[in-house]
Amino acid sequence: PGRYVNRAIGISLDDVGEDGLDELEAFYAASGVPPSLEVASWAPAELVARLGRRGYVVEWFRHVYVSEVDGHHVPPHPSMVVREVTPPLVPEWLAVLRAGFQALTPAEATRSDEMARAAHAVAGATAYLADLDEVTIGCAALTPESGIGWLGGAATVPSGRRRGVQGALVRHRMAVAATQGCDLAVVTAMPAGDSARNLARLG
Repeated sequence: PGRYVNRAIGISLDDVGEDGLDELEAFYAASGVPPSLEVASWAPAELVARLGRRGYVVEWFRHVYVSEVDGHHVPPHPSMVVREVTPPLVPEWLAVLRAGFQALTPAEATRSDEMARAAHAVAGATAYLADLDEVTIGCAALTPESGIGWLGGAATVPSGRRRGVQGALVRHRMAVAATQGCDLAVVTAMPAGDSARNLARLG
């Protein structure tokens, strides 16, 4: 309960009939969490209508941003150091994520740590820490898959914001993705948010 990933992804590319939605809702009921679907913008109109008749409502939007990895030649941040998260650095990385996502309560901190550890365990995934003036202020992650470098896990501690840390981490991960044979970098962000504006500035 309360986990961000408790949603069905990808099923909306085709129509989903009443039986399919019954099955989905039964799965969620057995898990004790409300049913949730991530609906693609090109989902069949009848699926959207069917969800509406069942009482589903839109809670939030996410945009998908894509770029070729070799199309960016912006120089690196002049005073930022990016470190790969190795096992001894995991506690520091988790702390940066908690601070960046403002996971202030014990329950929020537990959820943040669980999500981060699960993402870090994905095959091929690499997390990074960013230091500015020898102070760790941000983090991010890269997961290569089938020629696509998925960018995620980005967070900046409140005191380090608006100093270029996430721009530097995007450029660093795209450079790494290029060496790993990726053609595209892909990232999602809430529209009109700081992350979306930063991604748009970076192209």
